[in-house]
Amino acid sequence: MLKLIENPPTVIFSTAFDEYALKAIETHAIDYLLKTFRRERFEIAKNIQIVRQKIPMPTIFKIY
Repeated sequence: MLKLIENPPTVIFSTAFDEYALKAIETHAIDYLLKTFRRERFEIAKNIQIVRQKIPMPTIFKIY
């Protein structure tokens, strides 16, 4: 579904199943957290997005 959205929302996937990790990467997820994860690990995932917002990617490296 995310591939169909022109400006998809920021997504952090969380699941107990590692077989969906590749699909998450293909949809440009910020991170993929396998349950059970610690709060600190979630905070790292959130910080990835904060950094991405502050430092825009060069056009040639933009993910579409």
